[in-house]
Amino acid sequence: MTDEKQVQTSTDSLAFECELPDPPEKVWRALTEPRLLAAWLMPNDIEPEIGSRFAFAGPDARIDCEILEAEPGRLLRYSWRERPRPGT
Repeated sequence: MTDEKQVQTSTDSLAFECELPDPPEKVWRALTEPRLLAAWLMPNDIEPEIGSRFAFAGPDARIDCEILEAEPGRLLRYSWRERPRPGT
């Protein structure tokens, strides 16, 4: 990342913007192919289509997500909410 800035859009929302040296197609693949995304984040079942729901499988919690915007090679925006596992 060459430049990262955090923009607070409301009291319960965060947005991050950054510029990466890799071509947009490579970044898009890393963010939208479950195997590649899992390599640096967590196991998941992402499908980059607006309205689709997916989850990250964390060790102590499940993180439920929904794709809010998806423009291949340009924009990916999703919501997420952590669901702690019972007993943690």
